[in-house]
Amino acid sequence: MGAIRKAAFLSLLLVSSELFAAITFVGAGTAVVGTSGGSPITPTLHASTAENDLIVCSVAWSDDDASESIAISGYTQLGPTSYTASSGRIVFGKIAGSSESDPSVVATGFGAGDIMASQCGSFRGTDLTIGSVVAHSAQDSFIFTGGTANEIDHPALPITTANTVVIVVGGKRVSWSSVAVLNTDALGWAEIGKTSTSAGDDVGLVWDYVVQTTAASISAGSFVIIGENENDAGGAILLSLKEAAASSSLLIRRRRSE
Repeated sequence: MGAIRKAAFLSLLLVSSELFAAITFVGAGTAVVGTSGGSPITPTLHASTAENDLIVCSVAWSDDDASESIAISGYTQLGPTSYTASSGRIVFGKIAGSSESDPSVVATGFGAGDIMASQCGSFRGTDLTIGSVVAHSAQDSFIFTGGTANEIDHPALPITTANTVVIVVGGKRVSWSSVAVLNTDALGWAEIGKTSTSAGDDVGLVWDYVVQTTAASISAGSFVIIGENENDAGGAILLSLKEAAASSSLLIRRRRSE
């Protein structure tokens, strides 16, 4: 009579899921302004910027000539989604590599008196595909026939995606003493930075952000300027940037006996 043999089998099942890592603001480098005529400027990166951080560089300038263009080599334009020279401000981004140098912002077609300002900030935990990091965007017109005194108005932005960082970049052809932190919808905005100059045709740049865990649309609102030297045109870009999906694995052990 033969013996009955029992064999034990162990199988492993690997289950993958998607988790979200919260977006955090790493910090901003030094804001810089150029010289009249549009010489290249080099805003600094924040010292704690690390590999896979999203570097965002905002630029504002003082003219609306259709022949002008702004570029940063190695960076992708995040907003406005449709570039026009008359937009008055532009936002670039890139996913940081293992080593990054301070970017050079280059203007083409600037004339006498034209001037630009720029600053770069870094965020951790955003989507790592630069081409799809923008979930929602909006901009208003940078109209040179006037503007609201002591304010930079920004448009509304419908937001339907949770877990994003919303950035509002304002630019105006003025200089100022300061700019108050945004209070639109009382969402708890924080300032990334601001700078302005009365050199050339004047230019001011200011930008704030808020991290959202629940999707909430942004109403139209305004940056409040303190000590504006004159009233001239201004406008803003709003961007909602997606959070990274981080892979997570769960190992399940399954045993069968015969």
